[in-house]
Amino acid sequence: MRFDPGMCFARVRSVFMVQSQKILLVEHEPRERERLRGILGREYEVTGAACSREAAVRLSEGRFDLVLLGSMGEGVDTQVLLTGICSKAPRPKVILIAQDFTEEILTRATLLQADGVLKSFDDTEVTASVAAHLGA
Repeated sequence: MRFDPGMCFARVRSVFMVQSQKILLVEHEPRERERLRGILGREYEVTGAACSREAAVRLSEGRFDLVLLGSMGEGVDTQVLLTGICSKAPRPKVILIAQDFTEEILTRATLLQADGVLKSFDDTEVTASVAAHLGA
């Protein structure tokens, strides 16, 4: 068995159990959220959220290794969510899907040290970026 430094291990009664990496997927479009959950769920533990309010609740309930921000619908304060994510300790990695954000949000995300920006929801691009940011 090969040791993967990207995985976390916990010893339980002399047996090592692998703790999967957790992703919070924020996307208001149900079909897109489920499609990405299906793709990423093969390798990671994925929790979906339909809006920034739901995402904030999920973030307060537990630890996430990565937050993937897609579209959050109208009237949602993306900046407040980004600030909350980036102020968490330990801070999860943050990847934004650019097609759903204004230049202002992308600039602020850069200032808040977001880890990545994707141009689309392309399966290959999303999975490659997530794997690269999580060290898989």
